[in-house]
Amino acid sequence: MNTIQLIIDQEKLQKQHCISVIGGGGKTSFCFALGDKFSKQEKTIVTTTTHMLYPKHLTSKQISLSEDIREIQSKLSSNLLFLAKPYQGKKLQSVSSEVLSAALSCCDKMIIEADGSRQYPLKFEKENEPAVPSFCECVIQIVGASAFHKKACETIHRYPLAKQHFQWKEDTRVDVSLMAQLITYNFNKTHAQQKIVIINQMDTVTDKHLLAPLKQILPYPVYFFSLLNDIVYKM
Repeated sequence: MNTIQLIIDQEKLQKQHCISVIGGGGKTSFCFALGDKFSKQEKTIVTTTTHMLYPKHLTSKQISLSEDIREIQSKLSSNLLFLAKPYQGKKLQSVSSEVLSAALSCCDKMIIEADGSRQYPLKFEKENEPAVPSFCECVIQIVGASAFHKKACETIHRYPLAKQHFQWKEDTRVDVSLMAQLITYNFNKTHAQQKIVIINQMDTVTDKHLLAPLKQILPYPVYFFSLLNDIVYKM
């Protein structure tokens, strides 16, 4: 069983209609991997409420850059559809909230990348983030373990806001306590009933068991993954 199937089965994600992914450290890869799994049996839309790069690994039949609901319905015959609209250069942006709601009624599963992190492993959500729709039932927060023991200022998107909020010192480094602070703060800004933590990039950590206390500190299910290598670590 691979990493994606493990979380689908253990957290009963088959029952959820809409899943949003927030945080940092591999959101886009996770969204498409999750979408690929669900699309084997269900009509699945992968989309964003922020911005995403053009998914070059998909065919033109699996991509809709239109807000025409008839086109969306037609292209869903392939069972996996990436939905967005043009923005700037290689970046794509969210369709309108009205089209997103209409698209939800056309599919069995919707996977939303609801956050941007500028490729930082960690993220501090500002006032109007994350962009999780009210109809979303499950939020998965991706946390990049590559930040562990490194300077917070080098590994957290929106670090100045985080430093001010938590009153960190200038030389603060990322440890288990800081990660738990960020995870809890970010989740408190969402209202989905189900919340799951994935500690990704575990292949970058030498002493992996130093991160194990997160399972005791956090009140959410916590999984330790290397999505790159398709490995789940039992902690």
